Amino acid sequence: MHLHSNGQDHEIATLESPVVALLRHEDDVIAVHERGALRIAADGSATPFVPWLSGQVLAACNGEADAVWAVVALPEAGAAIGRMRADGTFEVQWRVGEAVQALGWHAQDQTLYATAPGSGTLLRLQPGQGAMRRLATVPKGSGRVSGLAFDAQGGIWTALCDGWSVVRFTADGQLDRVIGLPVPCATDLAFAPSPDGAEMQRLVITTARHSVPLDTLASAPLSGRLLALTV
Repeated sequence: MHLHSNGQDHEIATLESPVVALLRHEDDVIAVHERGALRIAADGSATPFVPWLSGQVLAACNGEADAVWAVVALPEAGAAIGRMRADGTFEVQWRVGEAVQALGWHAQDQTLYATAPGSGTLLRLQPGQGAMRRLATVPKGSGRVSGLAFDAQGGIWTALCDGWSVVRFTADGQLDRVIGLPVPCATDLAFAPSPDGAEMQRLVITTARHSVPLDTLASAPLSGRLLALTV
């Protein structure tokens, strides 16, 4: 896990299995990985975060107040989406027949969103309602939906891995913006304060390198870097 601060990159902690989500918890960060969760302090010290969910967690995010939403893989196929109780048990609210890559809580409309790369779908999930709504579907040839971020105007952003771009959807599912990137595979994105205090929003984008073919890397040398753009 890395911390980017004041223009410098610092490696904070190393985990033994891939990280699937980062959560806020008091003054620390919870790194959710394939085998559990670690509580990591600013000095890099890490301790297991317990109680934690059993099973394979595919994605997680902070919700309202101290709520934690998560996606857990089902043994047969697909995944269950729900809220983690204080004792580490799982309150399932929805089931989906495919893997979910990312979860995001939209505080403005108190709604949960999810990305399903297999079908290219952005899902809208309203707590207390059993039905899931397909907000939008990205054609397979355009890239795989990866990551979620929400702007101050209520727009929903996702990256398109192997699509060389990030895109913005309106709250009613209309494709509103497509921004090209100099790398093929963006993996996640988040909004961060502008370093100069400007009112424009700053979108920070993580990108992959290891999955990019060698011949593509020659024309995309920034693959694997952290990118930022003003939107």
